[in-house]
Amino acid sequence: MFKEKIPDLCSHLEDAGFDPSLLAFQWLVCFLSYNLPEAVSYRVWDLFFLKGPKIIFRISLALLHMMKKDLMRSKDFGDIFETLESYPRKVTDQDANTLI
Repeated sequence: MFKEKIPDLCSHLEDAGFDPSLLAFQWLVCFLSYNLPEAVSYRVWDLFFLKGPKIIFRISLALLHMMKKDLMRSKDFGDIFETLESYPRKVTDQDANTLI
């Protein structure tokens, strides 16, 4: 789905040696709880129970869209990993409205 929805970002990550499945595993298995601030994570869980698992995919894609500019500037695996680890933790309640 990632390759279909954001092909240029997917290609950039692959060219830098980053396997997008690494991201998918952590985000999807933990339902984004590990990566997002607690208040935002609660909103994700609420939506998960209301709308089902598809909401996790939608929020993951929305996060990638929000990070796209920073990720496209990343030159290597380390830069990409750092952005993917740190950016979601900075999501505010106002950003959450965009995600959700």
